Amino acid sequence: MTKPHTTMTFCVGLLTLLALSSAQGALVSRLGGQAYYDTDLNITWLADANYAYTSGYVDTISTTHGDGRMNWQQAYDWASKLEFGGSTDWRLPQALPVNDVEYIRDLSFDGSTDVGYNITSPNNELSYMFLANLQNSSFYDTDGNIRNEGDYGLQNIGVFTNLYEYYYWTNNTVPDLAYYSWGFSNIVGGQRMYYEPSEHYAWAVMDGDIATVPVPAGIYLIVSGGLGLLAIGRGVSSPFRRRPNLATPVKAKTA
Repeated sequence: MTKPHTTMTFCVGLLTLLALSSAQGALVSRLGGQAYYDTDLNITWLADANYAYTSGYVDTISTTHGDGRMNWQQAYDWASKLEFGGSTDWRLPQALPVNDVEYIRDLSFDGSTDVGYNITSPNNELSYMFLANLQNSSFYDTDGNIRNEGDYGLQNIGVFTNLYEYYYWTNNTVPDLAYYSWGFSNIVGGQRMYYEPSEHYAWAVMDGDIATVPVPAGIYLIVSGGLGLLAIGRGVSSPFRRRPNLATPVKAKTA
């Protein structure tokens, strides 16, 4: 006969494993795995980091590549108008000043400025995801030394799909510099200013936990089924792997 305390121990262990499996680091599954709540940043990320493409949105606008890459204005408009999981509060990830006061455009390797590498400030949501949540590494270490091949870049994508080793737009423009906005490179793990007509990927987030947003059953079923079908066959990683200098503009490689 199984002893009561043995059964209880087994159940507790099973529940613990289930709880751990539903989260990666500070990421907690929402909407059946279609989104993840970031408990550190208090925002929700779409599980599909290229939903503008898999949803068919890019087919309705004019782009050069047609694979989800958009100029900054297109990316900003897409995120701000997105309706998903019962929420209309989606946006691009924030890149606010790391010092909470003003942007510093000097290049740094230790994350102390807004241009450079190893930015672990929660004010920079893409960099925080790359470094803290997904445990990837920047091309340079905090002392400015180059890491070995294979030790930097987008090595881990965690629970997400269609997260590419390329450039991603943020929600923020660069003050006093027309036609430039902040962007993050998953190639080298760094942030800099990008020319807004350039086409980069867009990843939607929303403030808070989407689990608190009431979701009509009909909407949830439609979104769930549609996302599942559209996600089939899409790649996880792209072949874009270079070593750009973040201090100078880099022309994006075409597909």
